Amino acid sequence: MKTRILPPSREFSTLVNLLRWRAAQQPEQRIYTFLTDGDKEKDALTFAELDHQARIIGASLQERVPRGSRALLIYPSGLDFIVAFFGCLYSGIIAVPVYPPSAVRSDRTLTKFRAIAQNVDAEVVLTSTTLSSKVANLIQQTPELQSAPVLVTDTLTDTSSQWEMPDVDSATLAFLQYTSGSTGVPKGVMVTHGNLLHNLSLVARYCQHPETAHGVTWLPLYHDLGLIGGVLQPLYAGYESTIMAPTTFLQRPYRWLQAISNTQATISGAPNFAYDLCVRKVTEEQKKTLDLSHWEIVANGAEPVRADTLERFAEAFAVSGFRRNYFYPSYGMAEATLLISAGTKGVFPTVRSFDAQSLKQNLAQEVPATDQQEGEEQNIRTLVSSGKSQDDQTMLIVDPETSTPCPADRVGEIWLSGPSVAQGYWQRPAETAETFQAHLADGQGPFLRTGDLGFSHEDELFITGRLKDLIIIRGSNHYPQDIEKTVENCHAALRLNGGAAFSIEAGGEERLVIVHEVERTALSSNLAEVAATMRQAISLQHEVQVYAIALIKPGSLPKTSSGKVQRRGTKEHYLEGSLDVVYSWQQDASDVGTQQVARPAQETTPQPVQEEQSVTEEQPSKPTIDVDTLRVWLVEHVAEALKVAPTAIDVRTPFAYYGMDSAQAVSLSADLEDLLHRSLAPTLAYDYPTIDALARYLANGEELVATEAVETPDQQRFDQDAIAIIGLGCRFPGAQDPEQFWKMLRNGVDGISEVPGERWNSQDYYAETPATPGKMNTRWGGFLPDVDKFDPAFFGISPREANGMDPQQRLLLEVAWETLENGGISPARLAGSQTGVFVGISSDDYSRLQFRHPEEADAYAGTGNAHSIAANRLSYVLDLRGPSMAMDTACSSSLLAVHQACQSLRNHECTLALAGGVNLILTPELTITFSQARMMSSDGRCKTFDESADGYVRSEGCGLVLLKPLSEAQRDGDTVLAVIRGSAVNQDGRSNGLTAPNGPSQEAVIRQALNNAGIQPNLVSYVETHGSSTPLGDPIEVAALKSVLMPQRTPEQTCVLGAVKSNIGHLESAAGIAGLIKTVLSLQKGEIAPNLHFQQLNSHISFEDTTFAIPTQPMPWPTERRIAGVSAFGFGGTNVHMILEAAPKTRAVTNEMERPLHVLTLSAHSDEALRQLARRYQSFLKEHPGTVVADLCYTANTGRVPFASRLAITTTTAERLRGQLATFLQDKPAPTIQQGRKAAARSHKLAFLFTGQGSQYVGMARQLYDTQPTFRAALERCDQILQQYLEQPLLSVLYPSLENPSLDETAYTQPALFALEYALAELWRSWGVVPDMLLGHSVGEYVAACVAGMMSLEDGLKLISARGRLMQALQQPGSMVATFATPEQLRPFMEPVRQLVSIAAINGPQSVVLSGDAGALQEMTQKLEAAGIATHPMTVSHAFHSPLMEPMLDEFEQVASEIAFKPLQIPLVSNVTGQILSVGESVDAHYWRTQTRSAVQFAAGLDTLASQGCDVFVEIGPAATLINMGKRNLSAGEYSWLSSLRKDHGNWQTLLESVSKLFVLGVDLDWSGFDHDYQRQRIALPTYPFERQRYWFETSDAPATQPEARRTEFVENNPVSQRHPLLDTHVALVQPVRMHVWESILNTQRTPYLKDHRVQGSPALSLSTYIEMAQAASREAFGTNNYSLKEIELKKLLLLPEEGPQKVQVVLSADTQDQATFTIYSHAVGAPDQPHDHWTLHATGKIHTH
Repeated sequence: MKTRILPPSREFSTLVNLLRWRAAQQPEQRIYTFLTDGDKEKDALTFAELDHQARIIGASLQERVPRGSRALLIYPSGLDFIVAFFGCLYSGIIAVPVYPPSAVRSDRTLTKFRAIAQNVDAEVVLTSTTLSSKVANLIQQTPELQSAPVLVTDTLTDTSSQWEMPDVDSATLAFLQYTSGSTGVPKGVMVTHGNLLHNLSLVARYCQHPETAHGVTWLPLYHDLGLIGGVLQPLYAGYESTIMAPTTFLQRPYRWLQAISNTQATISGAPNFAYDLCVRKVTEEQKKTLDLSHWEIVANGAEPVRADTLERFAEAFAVSGFRRNYFYPSYGMAEATLLISAGTKGVFPTVRSFDAQSLKQNLAQEVPATDQQEGEEQNIRTLVSSGKSQDDQTMLIVDPETSTPCPADRVGEIWLSGPSVAQGYWQRPAETAETFQAHLADGQGPFLRTGDLGFSHEDELFITGRLKDLIIIRGSNHYPQDIEKTVENCHAALRLNGGAAFSIEAGGEERLVIVHEVERTALSSNLAEVAATMRQAISLQHEVQVYAIALIKPGSLPKTSSGKVQRRGTKEHYLEGSLDVVYSWQQDASDVGTQQVARPAQETTPQPVQEEQSVTEEQPSKPTIDVDTLRVWLVEHVAEALKVAPTAIDVRTPFAYYGMDSAQAVSLSADLEDLLHRSLAPTLAYDYPTIDALARYLANGEELVATEAVETPDQQRFDQDAIAIIGLGCRFPGAQDPEQFWKMLRNGVDGISEVPGERWNSQDYYAETPATPGKMNTRWGGFLPDVDKFDPAFFGISPREANGMDPQQRLLLEVAWETLENGGISPARLAGSQTGVFVGISSDDYSRLQFRHPEEADAYAGTGNAHSIAANRLSYVLDLRGPSMAMDTACSSSLLAVHQACQSLRNHECTLALAGGVNLILTPELTITFSQARMMSSDGRCKTFDESADGYVRSEGCGLVLLKPLSEAQRDGDTVLAVIRGSAVNQDGRSNGLTAPNGPSQEAVIRQALNNAGIQPNLVSYVETHGSSTPLGDPIEVAALKSVLMPQRTPEQTCVLGAVKSNIGHLESAAGIAGLIKTVLSLQKGEIAPNLHFQQLNSHISFEDTTFAIPTQPMPWPTERRIAGVSAFGFGGTNVHMILEAAPKTRAVTNEMERPLHVLTLSAHSDEALRQLARRYQSFLKEHPGTVVADLCYTANTGRVPFASRLAITTTTAERLRGQLATFLQDKPAPTIQQGRKAAARSHKLAFLFTGQGSQYVGMARQLYDTQPTFRAALERCDQILQQYLEQPLLSVLYPSLENPSLDETAYTQPALFALEYALAELWRSWGVVPDMLLGHSVGEYVAACVAGMMSLEDGLKLISARGRLMQALQQPGSMVATFATPEQLRPFMEPVRQLVSIAAINGPQSVVLSGDAGALQEMTQKLEAAGIATHPMTVSHAFHSPLMEPMLDEFEQVASEIAFKPLQIPLVSNVTGQILSVGESVDAHYWRTQTRSAVQFAAGLDTLASQGCDVFVEIGPAATLINMGKRNLSAGEYSWLSSLRKDHGNWQTLLESVSKLFVLGVDLDWSGFDHDYQRQRIALPTYPFERQRYWFETSDAPATQPEARRTEFVENNPVSQRHPLLDTHVALVQPVRMHVWESILNTQRTPYLKDHRVQGSPALSLSTYIEMAQAASREAFGTNNYSLKEIELKKLLLLPEEGPQKVQVVLSADTQDQATFTIYSHAVGAPDQPHDHWTLHATGKIHTH
């Protein structure tokens, strides 16, 4: 029996008929099987089951939408998609397969998705249960789909009996196949049933399927190759198809071949990169398990076929039975349904070599193999044939310029006609006509213009490239103009329209190259940073890696005479090396293997985890690879995969930043599976998108942090605990921070102003009468300055993304950062924490402005304007893992956000929370709407509770608070600003109107909040009211408060009512947080601010029988216990009330010990920002002279993120610190001030150097002992241990009350140095300064070994005490001499006395210490001096490291043998060899015997440290002995030498100088540890000075790109919108008559061509621009007559700023009926030294009218 039936190729007119026939003829035959991997079957369908399920979906669609409607199909790969696709066909619905936007590229893929949705106008969306929630969220972000119903097809009930055969035929559209357009806008190819059936017939004829045919595919089913080749061809030809998800293949390419082997598949195909991936990833063992001998259609398509790919694969899998002659290259495209031409089955593809130069001339000249010379490969191009076309279609090679057919071997464009040619592009008639309706010069046609170039050679088709530039990399199409746009927008140093993107062949694949001109003013800037920005922007936007970048001089890019970029010409110049390059970068794969990545010294290369047999399901296995080792493995692996140097990889930077595409991400998960021997999700690199996050996850680091770092309090207490406000930040009208806000409130300042001209022209929209159609009855509002400005680089956001971001999101980022800093919380400390984000946000003005030009909305418009992203972006940027949500209940949004945050904290969903809201007013529409509703105050003031209240004034701002459970805040030492005792939320429900306030609901929410807080109503002494200032709202609110708060209240219990709206207006979605912050500040200060604009109580409000009061002056809090309520009522009826109390009183901080000096560290991204920050601290100290400097330094050091530009100041008092800041700002050097910049690509390695004997002195470290508890405790512990070994207590020897010479006795010297150095090491380590390597000098090696973990402190002190005691007992002391010679120079002199004298230490190349018998050494010294070798006698008690030590060695070794030496935990450099003792190594007793007798190889040890990359050396000892030696040894290179102590300097002075130096070098200390021994308080300090510049979306048809110039976008019918882009506001003067004035703002960023004319490198207004302005003015003033320029005189050059505005005026006056005079002036906008009436004349001239 046959396993399949082939129908006649023309028997069926539709796929519906075909499937129905199959279901009737072969109902039980399986058609599709879906595998979860190479061999696990998940689902399967027979013909009958497919038909049945298609009828279910078809019937549901027929019931819901009319035939011909479009349905979006959003499915993962699998059988659900196939069923849905046929369901569409069965209902006459046009299927539109789309891929849901990727989580890892949501901004870019969402934009593409929205473009498709907008173009297709879908009437229904189909999806499956697995994606339904994601699709719902997707539709929320896609306005084009808001009205489309969603059909979850795997949940439909069986209505197949109701299905009716649709009225479809061969001409009916079956589906739309979307392809990327050259402008980045997808185009939908219209494919009919007839197109499909013909193309399926074509494929079948080419393939000649055998009776046993079987297919395997992993290609995406929404792509034409996967859908038609993998799904529809099996249906047509009647064979079974095995389907896998793309990730299944990408994760393990072996699975594809395994499926082919297991099913004995005969047909399967993929692009080039898949075959190359198999060669790289499939192991030799796996190949032996495969049987590929049945595979006879090995299709290769979707990108140019490469001969070397075919050969590599054939050779690699010959062992698996693969037959190379069945390779089957094919050529096709979506516009031709799928296939156009292919080779001959069973015949290896034709491969020919052609002369490359001839091909450039459009001639194909074959170069026979016998003529190919070695070394001339670059002049030869090898091509693989794409076979021949079939007889029932016509394929021509056509000269694209003459539209005439080309002869054989002549390169031209490939044209096609036939039944497979699709019908065109959906809703794109112009593109359809251009592509699908081409005609030859003789009229023949129509033809499809493929856009591909090729030629016919020996009747076979060879493809050479694209007519229009297209870059194909790894099977994906990239249009160069899209990449060029990304590049030119990514950095200000790059010229607009000055770049070319193209691909070249490198390393056997196509690679991307970028050539771009640099602005002349940027030629001397950091071009390496520019290139890095380019690479990152392309990686993030296009998911493709850059291979090479060439930055060239301005004006040198090859262009046509019309200014069009010549990409091919640029490519040729690039390959020839003839470009005018100023900087170049190229990815060098060879560097990957040689560059080293810094790793902890104890790490080793990870080996695959061995499975432990004892592990059971009940007891999961522990990971055997730690986090650090995984990080190293990932760095090296990612570097190799992405061809990036390991040293260039930051473990906290997302993989996407380096260009990791989806295939590489999935492959990474497979490699990790092999390493760890456990199953991992293929989306692992998306879920944990950085090396650090991924390593922590894989090593259970996340779980460890969660369980160890958080102490969970008692459950009941936690649930009932109040919530502390520990930080706040705000930007309100008239106030940029909380301190300014309080001053404004207390002083009764009104923050309302007229609408700024940059928002809109209020005069155009103003009408005094309320509810005038299209008008507003107010000119007022509360506005923030500079909302168009932002510091994107600070937050790791590209300039292009910043342009697309709603300024509300940008404002939230800045205020969130300020809030954390205000709370003394370093944002970096929160990374990975369960911190929640809750944001109230309502307005979407920026989105509406952008989407007035949907065709220009870029990839960032979706995420940039989605309200959900407002909160989610904070979580993303700060890496916060708690709940993250945005909420919109209008006026109560932000207070609701705080309520939700409190609930989340109590429910253990987060441990810390940021909550608040934001609002910006960028367009007039809502103000007009509210004016129609008579909500707006006519005078622009909120007159809350006043008789004259007539509405509110709209305002904007942003406020956030930082919340934490009170008990935890107190435990952690946070500064509590106020306490939230409880809160509540409710809704009006069906009240007397949707927007009408409801008194009973307000009462209810206040009662509930009080009940939740456990507070009696009569204890509330202040209420920050909603206070909307409406005649209806105010009385209702007061009545509700009266009802709740006044019962049982005594006359003495005053309750004050206030409303922040009287100061700053109604902030709408940010109104509640403004009231909350005002209340917090009032509770803090114990003072209530006045209510503005209150004169007479509203006659509808009664204060009778109440203790209510409205303050008109600042007043003290009326009660001792300060409790307040805050209300916010949404205009849709959602009410929120919150109960606050003043923070608990704290005890005064006292320290039994206090250090005399402190360190203040400041840092910023740039040097200028650092100076701005220093100025802020200087101003702060001036305003707060009583600041405790210890608290200031503690807060600044622990509560700020350390950035690259750094400043450290050692100080004593606030007054002195202020002076030191002034010194820094004056650029004056000072020993207490250190400034530096952390090198971005440099990671310091730190070594501790432990000083040897001879450095001791009485009283060493006494100041530390008296003032530093950690040091004191360590030293006292040593003293206690040593009591059993020393006759005198150590401390009495170190710090004697009377003169005591014992310290210089060896028996005491050695243990004293050990103890001191051990205590110093403990101190450094408590400050987070942990060494990478250790080196001691003689005695110092014992301390180093102890610190390295080789021996315990007890054992170390035992050993060093024995050493000192035994040496002290030696009878012959001897002497030591320092010589200034090499060991080689000394050997002849030593030979006669070698039994008495030896080398004790080699401290440098010419610094050798001799030790031994005093007489012999003296005689030898005389000989040395006579020979001209300088010597210096040393004052010592014994001849250490000499033959005189031998009497004590046996006993010393015996003591050492009693100690169990452990493996090292830190690498230690041996004194004996000068080489490394690695982690895990140890030594024995004999080593210490040898160490005592042998020479100290200190110089060799230093060289070893340097060779290992150590560049920072900290001496752990009482003096700078080893530092001085080190400087002489390592004089070349950049090394830093730091002391712990110096004999003649204060202990703290020396230590803090070194601490400061470490900080400015870029070594990040544990500042909490630094102050751990002292009680400190966090205080509010100046926040980061963002370096803000203008970022606003661009539109090509509007000159306005910044707020002050976008007024033309607000009203579509405004005639101003037709004005010339160089002319803005126009005034026709009354007197003198016929005189006109235009005032304009010129901006080179919104009008880029103004930058093209330059003088000495600066943009200048050109002569043609003056003429253009004059003629445009004449046309606007006098009509559309013809004009000619009679004369023009340039008075002065007008130089334009590179950034920012330039104000100009054009004055035009009519001299006569046919002549006018014009003059053009400029004014320096914002220049403080230029009078407002000072204008400069630049040009004058005359215009003649005709």
